[in-house]
Amino acid sequence: MLSSHKPSPRQEENYSGYFSKFVVVSQVREKMQKKLFVILVLAVLSLQAFAEVSSVMNPPNSLGTIDGESQAIAIDRRSHPRKINCGHECSRRCKKSSRKNLCRRACKTCCRRCNCVLPGTYGNLSACPCYASLRTHGNRPKCP
Repeated sequence: MLSSHKPSPRQEENYSGYFSKFVVVSQVREKMQKKLFVILVLAVLSLQAFAEVSSVMNPPNSLGTIDGESQAIAIDRRSHPRKINCGHECSRRCKKSSRKNLCRRACKTCCRRCNCVLPGTYGNLSACPCYASLRTHGNRPKCP
C-alpha cells in the first residue's frame, strides 16, 4: 500500500540540491554542444574556402606543357576550347557499333556536353574524363 509519507525538510533540501546540480550540469552540456556546433560549422566553411582556393590555384588541366606547347598557349587553349564537329566525330566513334543510330545519338549528347569524343571506336576513357564520367539513371556509362 502507498503511504502518505512526506519527506522531511532535510530530505527536501537534499532533493533540491540534486535538482539544482542537474540543472547546472544540463546547462553546461547545452553550452558545450552549442560551442561544438559552431566549431564544426566553422571547420566546414574553412575547408570549403580552402578547396575553392586550391582549385583556382591549381586547375585540373594546368600542365606546364601540353604536347610540347608552352604554358601560355596551353592556358589560351583552355580558356577558348576548340569547337569540334560532333556529327563527324560521333560517326567515326560509332562506325563499328551494331546499333549505330543509338550510339550516335548518345555520343552527340555527350559530345555537346563535354566538347570531346574519345579516340578510336572503343575504350580510351582516360582521354576525356568528362565524357567517361557521364552516367545514365541506371548508373551505366552514358557515352559510347
